[in-house]
Amino acid sequence: MVMSSEEVREFVRRHSDGVIREPRVYFDTLTLPDATTKVVRSRSECFRNGEQYPVTIRALTAAILGTDDERRVQQVGIRLTYHEAQYMQRSFVQLPLWHNVCTAAPRPLSFGMSMWKFHTPFIFAAGDVMNVQAQLRASPTDRPVTFSMSGIGIDSFRPFRQTGQANLDSTRATGISPETFRNEGDEAILVTECAMQLGVTTEDPIPPSGDIRDLLLTMFQYGGGTNASWINGPDDGSLCPAVLLGRTYGHAVVHEFPGEGVTLMPGDSFTAEAQLLTTGPSEDTLGLGLIGTIEVA
Repeated sequence: MVMSSEEVREFVRRHSDGVIREPRVYFDTLTLPDATTKVVRSRSECFRNGEQYPVTIRALTAAILGTDDERRVQQVGIRLTYHEAQYMQRSFVQLPLWHNVCTAAPRPLSFGMSMWKFHTPFIFAAGDVMNVQAQLRASPTDRPVTFSMSGIGIDSFRPFRQTGQANLDSTRATGISPETFRNEGDEAILVTECAMQLGVTTEDPIPPSGDIRDLLLTMFQYGGGTNASWINGPDDGSLCPAVLLGRTYGHAVVHEFPGEGVTLMPGDSFTAEAQLLTTGPSEDTLGLGLIGTIEVA
């Protein structure tokens, strides 16, 4: 997101009310059933607002994780329930039909990357630190992962970017250059977006191609924010598939909710259900994400 100095001033003016606004993501992974007569449901804790303040949900993301052929997403239908009412319609709708925004990126880039443009930019104050943890879904070989975040100084209006890298060689969580993601300047930064890339090694086939679906991560801002995790999922502590963060571009189905989105009050939740719409065995895993913003008064 490229913001002019006038847009930055207007954003700061409109958000000088003392309210903390931070991104939030809720996610779950569902093992798809092996017949069209079976339905699988999200875990109760995954899409629940467990914090004390409202969260506005603005987008749904979805992707197939457990197969090399991501086109199998066309065989899956989902439906969402909120306050005991189905969102939009009661029947299961094929995932491609949920996609209602353009998320295309140059083909050489998109397979290994996700980009997340925040619905509401957040303030990265002087001295704040971004903690990013990443791991591989499986670990056949070493993989370099790169994470970056971009924005603009609220006083100088200078462009800002911080980038860090780590080498992932297992399914254990690893911090991505924690010393890198610190605002060591004397002005706050308005951070507008972040991007993540899973690379390859010299052992990979030519042409080399990382698969963003193999990357899992989580993050939180330490300092002037809530100091709470931005990403919430199953109680087992699983990290979020990075493909689900690609609401701006990547390899996920992206559905933007109309208007100002849906507000999850504390304790409110969505329930997601999935079903195969064509016959045949399936060993696929479906990832689902809900992306929004929390407002802490």
